[in-house]
Amino acid sequence: MKNKHIITRLVKTIYPYDVQTDLLSLSKLIDTWLQSYGSSAKFDFNFDNDPNFPHGMKFTISTTGEETDEEFDLRIKKEEKWQIEQDNRDREQFKMLSKKFNS
Repeated sequence: MKNKHIITRLVKTIYPYDVQTDLLSLSKLIDTWLQSYGSSAKFDFNFDNDPNFPHGMKFTISTTGEETDEEFDLRIKKEEKWQIEQDNRDREQFKMLSKKFNS
């Protein structure tokens, strides 16, 4: 039996223009995030090539926890599919090398 993993989930993306406000409004926004995601949620600043924001600057909120049954099932299916694909590639490579070196 495989075990469930502890995973990090991206739960919210915030662009700089979303938080350009007065401090009281920002405080209320943070209170809303605390209620929605809990005090252990992580707030990060990121640069990347997000096509939704061409300057590539954004904030993210993420949570960490054990994967759900659905996430577990999906991960196991993906792992099984990858293993089958790898086995098929290995089998083809073995056939090719067998022909090359056993001829």
